[in-house]
Amino acid sequence: MFKKLLIMSFALLAFVAGMALSQWFEQQKVDNKNSAWHHQFDSNVANINTLNDINSRLIVIDFWSSWCKPCVKSLPYYLDFFKQFDEKEITFITINLDVDKQQALDFITKYQLEALNVFYDTNGQGQKLFSISGLPALFIYDQQRLVHTKLGFKEQDKPEFEALIQKHLLSNKPS
Repeated sequence: MFKKLLIMSFALLAFVAGMALSQWFEQQKVDNKNSAWHHQFDSNVANINTLNDINSRLIVIDFWSSWCKPCVKSLPYYLDFFKQFDEKEITFITINLDVDKQQALDFITKYQLEALNVFYDTNGQGQKLFSISGLPALFIYDQQRLVHTKLGFKEQDKPEFEALIQKHLLSNKPS
């Protein structure tokens, strides 16, 4: 009898500890997200140094680096695709993960991407806040609520991606 009571006590203790730990991890996610939106970046965008400074219905964030082979194709495509939208509808912002900002600037010049909105994450803090594990990594937000993520870039995914953007624009029309 005592053995059963001891086992049940340990099970209950493990359950309560698990619930508390789960709640703590969820709070960490919220804190990291809020930190990410308020994190100050060096930027080539006038008057915008945090994601929180952006006032669009959709915010598309693309993480990239100068050594990323798929980024050579994804960045020109995204830049061209998002030109058709007003900034009140969509803001396309990129976050460069190169430790040396000059590498990013050289990449931008080499591939004629001067029109890109770039946040420079030379200290890796943004990468940590968003838990980036591969490149390119794309995030779509609706008023700071994550609605879609995409890791990598494939030419054949373009129609599906464009339909996804249109869907989110239609579902988030202002009243």
